[in-house]
Amino acid sequence: MTSWMELASQLLAPCEREAVLGDLAEAGESAWRGLLGVLGLVIRREAIPWKNWRPWLAAFGLSMPASFCLMGYSLTVSGSFQSWMHGGRALPVLMYASLLIAWSGTGGFVVASLSRRTLWMSILATCSPCLFCLARFRESSLPPICLLLFLAPAIWGAWHGVRKAKIV
Repeated sequence: MTSWMELASQLLAPCEREAVLGDLAEAGESAWRGLLGVLGLVIRREAIPWKNWRPWLAAFGLSMPASFCLMGYSLTVSGSFQSWMHGGRALPVLMYASLLIAWSGTGGFVVASLSRRTLWMSILATCSPCLFCLARFRESSLPPICLLLFLAPAIWGAWHGVRKAKIV
């Protein structure tokens, strides 16, 4: 059980991890109580950012609804590309692809800027509609991966949002 406690302590910052494990050892806590103590501390630390409005807006006001819209637009880009391959015009493909890249990159940037510490939840809020739609995708002319064209620019935008500027 001690190894479980040490594994759970990996969720803490390194300086905090040493202090917590040292305190538990000094207090003579059992491995089970130590594991519960470490997990309780981790949960309390993760809950603190959720007192603010930004993580809620980022995860459930932007990430989740935007993923539905961007999946639909990814299908539009894929359909126009398929049309272009069969003799259509290239301009719609370039226009739609540019808009998809701009919208998803901007969305990723805004979400990451609003909720850096809770970005993991925004990622889950983005992925849950994607998994739902992938399981039910039945378009015979397009592969299911076409739903996810927006993910690469969104990840790029989120990476820049975490590294660079902060909104508000």
